[in-house]
Amino acid sequence: MKSIVYVHYQQCERDGSYVHTRMFAREFGRVCDEVGIAFNVLEPNVVDEGGVSQPSSIQRIKTAIARYFVSDIKALIVQWLQMRKERRQLLAVNADMVLTRYDWNTLSIIWAARSLNIPVVIELNSPDEEDRGLKFYRLPGMTHFFSTERALLLSNGAFAVSEALAKFFRPALAPSDKPVHSIPNGVCLEQFTPRLGGNPIRQALGIDEERVVIGFVGSFAPWHGLDLLFEAFARLLAENSNVHLLLVGQPRPDSGAWLERAAAPDIAPSITFAGHVPAEDVNQYLAAMDITVLPNSAWYCSPLKVFEYMAMATAIVAVGTEPVREMLMDGRDGMLFEQGSEDGLYSALKRLASDSELRKSCGEAARARVASEYTWGDNAHRVFELLQSVEDKKRALQSAAV
Repeated sequence: MKSIVYVHYQQCERDGSYVHTRMFAREFGRVCDEVGIAFNVLEPNVVDEGGVSQPSSIQRIKTAIARYFVSDIKALIVQWLQMRKERRQLLAVNADMVLTRYDWNTLSIIWAARSLNIPVVIELNSPDEEDRGLKFYRLPGMTHFFSTERALLLSNGAFAVSEALAKFFRPALAPSDKPVHSIPNGVCLEQFTPRLGGNPIRQALGIDEERVVIGFVGSFAPWHGLDLLFEAFARLLAENSNVHLLLVGQPRPDSGAWLERAAAPDIAPSITFAGHVPAEDVNQYLAAMDITVLPNSAWYCSPLKVFEYMAMATAIVAVGTEPVREMLMDGRDGMLFEQGSEDGLYSALKRLASDSELRKSCGEAARARVASEYTWGDNAHRVFELLQSVEDKKRALQSAAV
């Protein structure tokens, strides 16, 4: 294996996937340099979408039309054209292996690699195509054609960002000898370090240095559970006036009326909205937090924010999904609560807010855990080992055929 190409289609710098792809590419490139393998990245140009905006009238008309089979037709044409382009790019760099972050509409690179007899390994970050929020009529067979199951069958190897997601997809390959591996996300310890002081950000935002700051970083999407956090915080604030809530991120049109809860007079004076913060500056805001929160997460997610929380040695309160439990031991690395439980979230916040020693011990344990298992370097080495096993298998098959 002399040349590896990493292909992804993430272009919005305000998306968590932007951080993932850039940090992985950096660390994986270092691994390739160590063993003398050429490494190239095929990616789109970066854009700043300025958050999620309301669709224009023209966009709404296009969406309405696309419901009637047009979406599938367009996807087929775009994928075919993209495949031709990517095939030329793979030839130009003399690729021996392709690694791609798969999405439902990114089959083109798999087609291109297969047409050139280049092994391709896919990374899975979610189940099949998410609910688009509108009923789309599909051409016969297109649901399967664009399915992750089919992409898995076309690939030479695969890994998911959590064991829960890997288990979800494994039946699609049984009894194949192409298992879906589990390789979680990571963090950059040099960027996210507890050595950073939080006072400059607190001063800039007007937050008293003596307050216990509870924080959240991410988009204010409905599925992130900020409504639960607001209610739990309101209960905590009624008992402990020394707490403050710091939210880093940007409201969305679909944030819902629940975001208005933060403006209610009982909690508004104790909440600070920092707005959107560039990825490279998030660490400074985390340094200003004593407790960090993951109010909700999808069952399959390996949340980047939790790795960053851990690296900053903050005391973490997180929803206890299966992937989160893979990362955090309840009571040692952080406090976990049952999904959707306001009482559970409130109780965990209350316990940590009133016990500085517990916050310190949980934060230190979380930092030690992430440093030993969950850096981007760890992630890159695990992926490289998977690609090497795919290469070894290819060579064995070629030798057997001779």
